[in-house]
Amino acid sequence: IDTLFINYIKLEKHMNNIISNKDFERAILSTIVFESTGREEVFSSGLNKEDFYYPFHKKLFDALQYLHEHSAVEEGIIKQHLGKDFDEVQMLDVLTALPISNVAIYIEKIQEFSRMRQFKHLAHDILQKVDNEEGLAETLHLVHESLERVEKGSRELFNIVTLDQIKAEEAEFICKSWLPFPKNTVSLVTAGGGVGKSFLLLQAAMRMI
Repeated sequence: IDTLFINYIKLEKHMNNIISNKDFERAILSTIVFESTGREEVFSSGLNKEDFYYPFHKKLFDALQYLHEHSAVEEGIIKQHLGKDFDEVQMLDVLTALPISNVAIYIEKIQEFSRMRQFKHLAHDILQKVDNEEGLAETLHLVHESLERVEKGSRELFNIVTLDQIKAEEAEFICKSWLPFPKNTVSLVTAGGGVGKSFLLLQAAMRMI
């Protein structure tokens, strides 16, 4: 038990290290402030404030997006717009970060970190429901609802295509002449105990090999 607990703590620390990157977030925000071309690319990319991990960065991105649409992106106006949420030290960190020309790569990484955090939170919520012995239906509803929310942020994550992009193809099978298993799918073999499930799957594995 102690070993499992230690491994869990190590995994938590590892996840916390990879789910955000302050330098990436600062670089994007700096690009918005100083580069008009980069600013347009950021705001048209679908990036939103919730993709940022650090609270001040969320507020600053939201303010920059508003000022881009309604006013002007300038330090004095930014400070006035943020009001009590303005943090001079963190703003200085953003302003001293170098604007980037390949902003698309940074946007992609920030969105990836954001999705990873959402999946981590989803896993935590599922475990809580299991611990609380909630029903399967409620747990599945949580999973579907969360996945739909993540999918809205990145359709590429699930490789979603429209109906006109789907082409009819003949299904491919493993062990087609003996016991067909469809390729690229998950196949479940279920039955009561002691009826030969393990023997059947062992035979299928031997034939595939």
